[in-house]
Order: sequence, then structure tokens, then C-alpha cells
Amino acid sequence: MNKYEILINALKVVHVQFDQGLTDKEIEQIENTYGIQFPKSLREMYQIALPISGSFYNWRDFHENNIRNIQGMLNWPLEGVLFDIVENDFWDNNWGEKPIDLLDAKHK
Repeated sequence: MNKYEILINALKVVHVQFDQGLTDKEIEQIENTYGIQFPKSLREMYQIALPISGSFYNWRDFHENNIRNIQGMLNWPLEGVLFDIVENDFWDNNWGEKPIDLLDAKHK
């Protein structure tokens, strides 16, 4: 049993439901749609079995509302940092020169 099967079985014990794994074509479509690239380990696991219950993303649903929901969740960390830059005057000197506005901060 490989490490992914062990993880999948552990998740099944806590009632996570799974669907068949994603194909290479499905992963390519997801990555292109969201402008992301799955880490190798997540890609490998998702190709074995795809979690579909609870708060897991429904990667196979390409309806506009689902895409907007997933994109919002993917953008959440960046939006949080940008909020802190603008509202809390947060800037780490290791990032270089502090931007003058939010649009400039997005490109830094």
C-alpha cells in the first residue's frame, strides 16, 4: 500500500467520500482554468482518488458559480496580504521597495 492509499483510507475512516481519480486531461483543464499548477504529490493523489465530500473543492464542476467560488478561495491569501499592505501599512523590507498603491502591490 502506498502513502496515498494510506491517506485515502484514513480519510475514508472519517467519512470523506471519493470519486475516481482525475485524468491528465482533467488536471490540465483545471490548471488552465484556475491558472494554478498542482504540486506533484497532490496531483499524484488526485489521480488515484478525488475527495468529493465536505469542504473539498469539486474540481470537476466547471459551472460559473463553482469556478468563481474556487477562484475566490485561491485568491483569498493574496487578498489578505494586500489588505494588510493597504489597511495596516504592512510591508516586509525583504520584498523590496514598498508600492505606492494596491495595484502596484499586486504586481510586486
